[in-house]
Amino acid sequence: HLGDAHPMIASTLNMLAKIYQGQKKLDQAKEMNMRALRIREDTSGADHPHVATIINSLVEIYHAEGRYWEAEPLIARALKIHEQSLGWEHPFMAYSLSNQADNLFLCGDYLQAESYYKRVLTIREQNLGCNHPHTASTYYHLASLCTAVGRFEEAESFYRKALSIREHAFGPDHPTVANTLEQYAILLRRLKKEREVDELESRIQEIRSKQIAPGSS
Repeated sequence: HLGDAHPMIASTLNMLAKIYQGQKKLDQAKEMNMRALRIREDTSGADHPHVATIINSLVEIYHAEGRYWEAEPLIARALKIHEQSLGWEHPFMAYSLSNQADNLFLCGDYLQAESYYKRVLTIREQNLGCNHPHTASTYYHLASLCTAVGRFEEAESFYRKALSIREHAFGPDHPTVANTLEQYAILLRRLKKEREVDELESRIQEIRSKQIAPGSS
């Protein structure tokens, strides 16, 4: 019996939080993360990288709830922990920096957000490589940002990179690929590339139909 305050319990709670978050059950996700955070602080100390990981998970929930200003102090705490324990070039630091970039983007500060996303991209390309799914996530975020500020050709390039990596990493019928295709199609419609839009929408429909009725054909 591990007991209610064992670090492995914290890890399980954090995984449960991710499941609840994916199901849009944000209150339950937050409760799991808060319990995990208390255990990690008690067992590992308030400045341990595991604590920062849970804080970053909480930030994602705050973003989903639209509570961007409340997320700021959490992001600052995670950044401080990672800076002091791991340094600015560590892959875990990229997670905290990416949350900072997301927060700035959601608040409409696109210039600062782009600066942070590019720092994240540098860390991930150097540590994980240009074909890693986490690198693809940063390409995707940069595509969204470029779309928001009207830099459509740059956005198209970033979407292509993200899509290529995700197709290779997850397979052509993965939900993450479908999500990328949907945003890419929206951009292509703005660029008046209707033929390509039609092709993408056919792919999206095919992927979604498989998700609804797996194995039926």
